[in-house]
Amino acid sequence: MRRSKTERTLIAVLSLAAISSRPALAGSYVFSTITHPGETSSAARSVNDWGAVVGSFSTSGGGSAENFAWYEGKSTLLPQSITLTTSLNNRNVIGGTIGSSTDTASVLLHVFTGDYTQIPMMSGYKSYPTAINDLSTVIGGASTSNLSIQTGFVSNGGSTSYLTPPGDVNDSAANLISDTGVVYGTYFDKSSNIHEYYVANGTYTDFTPPGPVEAVDSAGAIAGNYPTSVSGKLVFYGYKQQNGKTTSYLYPGSNYTDIIAFVAKGALIGRYEDGNGPYGFFVTYKGAYYPLTFPGAASTYISGVSPSHGNLAGYYIDTAGLRHAFVAVCPPAETPCTK
Repeated sequence: MRRSKTERTLIAVLSLAAISSRPALAGSYVFSTITHPGETSSAARSVNDWGAVVGSFSTSGGGSAENFAWYEGKSTLLPQSITLTTSLNNRNVIGGTIGSSTDTASVLLHVFTGDYTQIPMMSGYKSYPTAINDLSTVIGGASTSNLSIQTGFVSNGGSTSYLTPPGDVNDSAANLISDTGVVYGTYFDKSSNIHEYYVANGTYTDFTPPGPVEAVDSAGAIAGNYPTSVSGKLVFYGYKQQNGKTTSYLYPGSNYTDIIAFVAKGALIGRYEDGNGPYGFFVTYKGAYYPLTFPGAASTYISGVSPSHGNLAGYYIDTAGLRHAFVAVCPPAETPCTK
């Protein structure tokens, strides 16, 4: 198959990641804006330990957003048939979608070849990937066009299975997957009550976390946030739960804190809101809080965190109200990355 110039460039740029030495977890993040000619708005969605980033941007000309892959200051457009990117693993495999809103299909984009493969689904089902691990096992949601049936799925090596927890189940979802293959999700019973579950080696287990699960690690720890009333005011605490022990977190001065990722050496990355509207960010390492904000930005939103090195990707709002994609990478030779 003959590849386009764009696809050949993408292969060259992203293949560099496979031959570069991996950076160590470092002490101070280096923030960079990801820009494209003519863009009016952009956002990064996912980042891996190599520092490769995927995201999208819009231009003043309107039309569909352009999806991109970025590495070491170079950005390359993904094929126009890709309508959305959702996740990126350390093998530089991207989870994404093709098709319209009524017939969306999940795909894996293989950046080293410039080709993508469609994830097989039952006839008449559209799908959307939510996460991919380093074994390139992808999870997501599948549904009929009229949404009468909604189910989580797991796919690897061209084989797809559907997640149906036992019992009185209506709809299910697959939200997170660890590198050991444990899938975490939710389902509704016939009475519209929501339940959390995880499935490991084909065995489903219901469990009751403090709140929605936003992050998992290979050791079985989970994290997220939960609401509670403090002096009659609703406050959201971040939490980490491991081996039956729950630790709560509240960023100083905030009324909303959420733990979104585990990184090396016990560090956690999260989000907070200070009550004025914009989101800020923090890292905790052995109980210490550090703000993570793009320099000079009015607000910063982290949407992706690489699992080992703690690289960050997302967007920030500048003082003019414009949205820009960014990546924040830990420079080598310092540990841990805490500020």
